[in-house]
Amino acid sequence: MGSGLSITHAQLLALQRTAGNTAVTELITAQRCGTEGNIGECLECGRPAATTQVQRQGTTAPAIGTADAGTTASAPADAGTTASAPADAGTKAACPLKDFSGSNFTGDTARIDSDFEASMDSINAAAVKNDVLVHVTSSFRTSTVVPGAVVTPAAKSNHMVGHAIDMNVEYGKKHASYCNSTCLGGTLPAAVKGFIDDVKGAGLRWGQDFSEKDPVHIDDGLNVNDSAGWDARYKLIHDSCP
Repeated sequence: MGSGLSITHAQLLALQRTAGNTAVTELITAQRCGTEGNIGECLECGRPAATTQVQRQGTTAPAIGTADAGTTASAPADAGTTASAPADAGTKAACPLKDFSGSNFTGDTARIDSDFEASMDSINAAAVKNDVLVHVTSSFRTSTVVPGAVVTPAAKSNHMVGHAIDMNVEYGKKHASYCNSTCLGGTLPAAVKGFIDDVKGAGLRWGQDFSEKDPVHIDDGLNVNDSAGWDARYKLIHDSCP
């Protein structure tokens, strides 16, 4: 059968009666395959099927192997942010003054620089060893004007930075005897002498050894041993302490 082949319905029925359904199917298939315009029917004839488009026209295939191809990478966390200022930047330094208490201290509360605390511990140890009490009459002060002072305070007094105390000594049975400035500037009772010797042995200064005698005074010599250190403590204390 050629490409112009056509068959009527009556002819198909006649063919079906005389040759059966198989002959009818072969005839119809031959007619279809003979028409070149019948794309899509070619699998019945053995011709290659027309190439079909897999993708819809106009669409772009995604990039292969790249997650979120074409997207902009996220900026690092906090990128471009300004670092926070250090905690407590510009805050005032803590006041280094403290109240000292020792087992053999009495009288006024000793207000001292924390850097002088180890020296105060040594004074207390000397008092314990010699069974005396240190009766504090003065410690840290903010002015060189001291009413009733035994001697005129130095311009860079260690009292001004909490590195000195003035004291009397209680000694004897039940600490009933009292060694004041007159006693301390004279012949010392044995217990008091032992106390003073041990204080000096700990590296501290006794005012009676000064060129201008001050027998009630004990300090660590900060103003003469480290003048710059005295200046630094003075500034810190007077800037940060109420």
